[in-house]
Amino acid sequence: MNRSKDSNQNIAKTILKIRQDNKLSQEQFAEIVGVTRQAVSRWEMGISAPNINTLILMSEKFNIQVDEMLKSRDVDEKNDNKTTPPKKNKNYSITFLLIGILGLISTPFFAEWQQKRNMELFKTAYEHSYDYIFEYPLSIILILALMFIGLGTYFTLKKKGGDWMKKMISFLTVLVLSIVTMLPVKVMAAEYPHRNSEVKHVNLLSDKTEYEIQPRTDGYYYWKVDSKTNQGTTYGSWRLGPQGAGPGTVTVNKTDTVTNTISGSYTSTGDISASLGVTIGKSQSYSVQYSLPVPSGKTYQIKYRPLYTKYKVVQRQYYKIDGYSSATNNTKTCYVNVFYDWGFSYNVL
Repeated sequence: MNRSKDSNQNIAKTILKIRQDNKLSQEQFAEIVGVTRQAVSRWEMGISAPNINTLILMSEKFNIQVDEMLKSRDVDEKNDNKTTPPKKNKNYSITFLLIGILGLISTPFFAEWQQKRNMELFKTAYEHSYDYIFEYPLSIILILALMFIGLGTYFTLKKKGGDWMKKMISFLTVLVLSIVTMLPVKVMAAEYPHRNSEVKHVNLLSDKTEYEIQPRTDGYYYWKVDSKTNQGTTYGSWRLGPQGAGPGTVTVNKTDTVTNTISGSYTSTGDISASLGVTIGKSQSYSVQYSLPVPSGKTYQIKYRPLYTKYKVVQRQYYKIDGYSSATNNTKTCYVNVFYDWGFSYNVL
């Protein structure tokens, strides 16, 4: 039933096309084939179809084969299919696979760079650079690389088709090849750890084992003279010398001892003595020479005292580790009296 209706529609389109190609009205076409205009109208609407004798007559009049009028394929649809280009499916599989594999290959090199950077900034790093692959941010690169490989595999399987067993085998093959591609680079990064790596990170939350954290012993504190400033002259106690009546001269010519003194807060006198170039806390002998004229009827007694230059010395604490020193906020301040000469005067007796 449906096939007969489809056949009528195909014959109707063929008759309409023949009439229009020959620029005939329904009345003119009906007169040529010997039927009424209403019959032609019913044929073109697919309500009825001409009998075999009428079809043979039309084939003779318009030079067309009967079997062509009876074909089930629509002529117009056939022409449309010829002119419409097939859609091209974009191939994302190769792009995604290349991005994913490049991400896997580059990850160990980024891990090596991260290890060197940690050593330069923090003086500590993992023993093996590939341990950084599973930490942020390299773990994100690893996840994205695997994601791109998965998408590339998906589009490859979608394009090829086939049953699920073949698709699964193809997916596993691509995954294994990607991992094998990454392994040589990963092993290379593991065999060449940074030459200065000393401390290995330990995840204290990974288990319930108690770890004893040992302090570093290669660093130490020390003190150094940070500044020294001249505070002026200070004076020691008067010392009495010889006396005499005038007219004449009173003279002192002897040796006497003086000690450079220190006061305040300090670590040791050795560093301070070295910075000033003097001896502190030890008596030293110095020559005392002076002459004083005495007028007639007078008696004078010479007196003398040591003169000191007073220095303010500031020491600062430093911390040294791995050949580098850094200053702390701890300081000590002291004052040193350094002998430089004698001061003279006299008493009138």
